[in-house]
Amino acid sequence: MKMKFFCITVLSVLLGSGFASCSKDNESEDFSRTVAGTYKGVLHIADMPDVENVTIGITRENVNKVTLKMKEIVLGLPIDISCESIVLSNSQDISGVTTYHMPTEVGTVSGVTTYEMSPGTTVPVPVTIKGTIKSGAADLTIQVAIPNAPVVVVFDGKKQ
Repeated sequence: MKMKFFCITVLSVLLGSGFASCSKDNESEDFSRTVAGTYKGVLHIADMPDVENVTIGITRENVNKVTLKMKEIVLGLPIDISCESIVLSNSQDISGVTTYHMPTEVGTVSGVTTYEMSPGTTVPVPVTIKGTIKSGAADLTIQVAIPNAPVVVVFDGKKQ
């Protein structure tokens, strides 16, 4: 009888330990609080002069989700980008420096801007954003799929 009680006790402890969790597992680190802010920098456009003093705003939307907004004139076109629900991830290098990632697959619509096809006629244009933020420095590639003239720009900026 004692052996049966002992076996049942050991079995219940072993089975129960599989459902226990460490406190670290239950904590969800919110990268969006670290990434949120105003970034000022330069837009690099292939075969064109750089656009200086560009401001990009990143606001916290939810846990590890941000909204990115930029209003700028690129190649003479007003670009008003608002990308919502960008999911963040992070990685850490061997020295402990954290890099925050805005991963979007190529072809995924992360946001929409509008393009004036002719006076008074605007069309929605898909925008894809991909990049990293490390130590307050943003390195983002922004693709704006303007019909017949897609624009790819790289933003290098620092958090203000």
